[in-house]
Parts: sequence; C-alpha cells; structure tokens
Amino acid sequence: MYEYEVVREEVLPGTIEDIRALMHEIHQLQPEFNAKRIFLQGERTPPDYPTKMGRWEVTLGGSSEQRGYILARQLHDGTTKLQFAYYSKFNPIGPQFDVEYADNILKQYQQPLDEVKSLHRQLAQRRSNLCRLEEQEALYGAGECPLRLLNQIEIEQKAIGELEAKIRNSTLPNTD
Repeated sequence: MYEYEVVREEVLPGTIEDIRALMHEIHQLQPEFNAKRIFLQGERTPPDYPTKMGRWEVTLGGSSEQRGYILARQLHDGTTKLQFAYYSKFNPIGPQFDVEYADNILKQYQQPLDEVKSLHRQLAQRRSNLCRLEEQEALYGAGECPLRLLNQIEIEQKAIGELEAKIRNSTLPNTD
C-alpha cells in the first residue's frame, strides 16, 4: 500500500480557501517549467476529501517520476495545517522541494493576507472595467472608435499587467 511521508509541517493563520487562493495564483503565474525547476501541477484534491482539505501535486521539471505533494487541512481554530510530503509510489524531489520550495511558499504566505487580497480585488475590478470598455469599442465600426475610448482601454490593460506583476512578485516562489 502506498503512503504519504510528511517531511515538513507548518500551521498557518487563515483558512483552506486562503491556501487555495495562494496555490492557484502560484500555479497560474509560474514560469514555464524546465528540468531543474519545481513546477506546481495544480490542485489534485480527490472528490471524496472533506471540504476543508486540499492536495496539490508538485513535480521536478514536469517529471512524472519525481513528485511531492502539498497537503492542507483547516483546523477547528481557524488555522490551516500545511504539510509537504512524498508519496511512496514516486521518487522524492529532495531538499529543493521540502526546504527551498516550502520556505518560499511559507515566506509568501506570511505577507499580510489583506495586501494580497486587495491586489486580487483591484485586478478583478480592472478586468471588469476592461470588459466594459471593450464592449463599448465593439459598438463602433472599424476605425471609428473614439481615441478617448482607445486610450482608456490601453490604460486598463497596462494597469492589469502591473497588478499581475505585483501579484506574481508577491506570491510566486523563486526556485532558481
């Protein structure tokens, strides 16, 4: 029978949803993987897990043989236990995962959650603004769109790029 071997465990303030949001952003904004980079494959929470638990798969360079898992369980006091583990069926990644990668994730999580949440709210608002502006642009024929509207679209696109960069810098582990 295959088993998890927990190699590191931390208890963090916040809920499982806070962890999910962080892991989702790391997954969405991470650079393309290469043979030496740890890559977060995404959430792999089985459907039969309780709602206050989560599991994420991590590989070294996309290898199917070297894997690690990040397990999360929300505790009754509102904190969340985060575990870095290996599954006995696969070869472990090594200290690059359970020391360096784990340290980076924990370091990012220590940022004030309100700051990261604020960036996400701002990004959502900017994306909504951009959609409305693009809908207005679609009402005009080719070459007929007012310059003011084109400038507003460009400003929103630039602001979205800047917010995405801030989020990436605040939540993306640097494992180089």
